Amino acid sequence: MASVLFAASLVFLFSAGLSLVGQVHDTPTVYCATSGLYPRGADLESVPGARVAALPLGVECTFQREGGGAPILVEPSWDATFNVGWSIALIVLGTIILLVGLRRRRLPATNT
Repeated sequence: MASVLFAASLVFLFSAGLSLVGQVHDTPTVYCATSGLYPRGADLESVPGARVAALPLGVECTFQREGGGAPILVEPSWDATFNVGWSIALIVLGTIILLVGLRRRRLPATNT
């Protein structure tokens, strides 16, 4: 059972890693400029700002508004964050199951 949980956690981590690597392959700014994230009302001639966000995991893009005004913020989706969270939860659960199983094997049977 523990090995199944560890394998599942690797799938989630791999998925999260692929999405994050795709976002920061060149630079976050290049990702924002070339990923088609330009929202309506954004100035297509200006270079977007970008930063790597911790929550949710991914690249956060800031676009200048046409005609000035407050910039438009495009946050990353929660997909990578959920994948990393599920991976950590499965690793912890698999470790607990593994340790409990090892402990039960070591304990001698008691006759009552």
